[in-house]
Amino acid sequence: AIASFTAAGGEEDDVSGPVVLPGTYAVTLDYGGSRSRASFNVALDPRIHVEPGALAARFALEQRIHAALDALDRLPALNDNALHAIGDALAGTDPQPLAAFVDTVNSWLARRLDRNSAEVGRLARLAEAFERINQAARDAAEYNLERKPLVFSVFGLLAEATRG
Repeated sequence: AIASFTAAGGEEDDVSGPVVLPGTYAVTLDYGGSRSRASFNVALDPRIHVEPGALAARFALEQRIHAALDALDRLPALNDNALHAIGDALAGTDPQPLAAFVDTVNSWLARRLDRNSAEVGRLARLAEAFERINQAARDAAEYNLERKPLVFSVFGLLAEATRG
């Protein structure tokens, strides 16, 4: 999962999507002709120490990854430019962007596993994709491999697994 929090009652609560940046947010609820608006603040967990801009960079990367993952639902048209941009964002040896990429892809896969667990063939394809993607990511990190080919490989595996 992208992030894990302890919810009320001590139960783990996995977040399935990008975590918001610290700041002030507003929510508006329109229902039955009535409108209600409230503001709230999101603060950084005081146990987390990050360099300025690191959270914003990770959030922006997660947004690009989510957009590309959403495109899988509209196969066969994947945007190569978007995949190149993700690959460029993962370039280098910094482990954080690669971890964000793998966490986001794994979270996306987990949501697909929950959608319709009755299709055994589909589950097997997704499980195999999960294993292959995570092994490829471990190899890329351990052997300092180029990450752009990893991005294209991951999206190829996801496309195969979801087309079924």
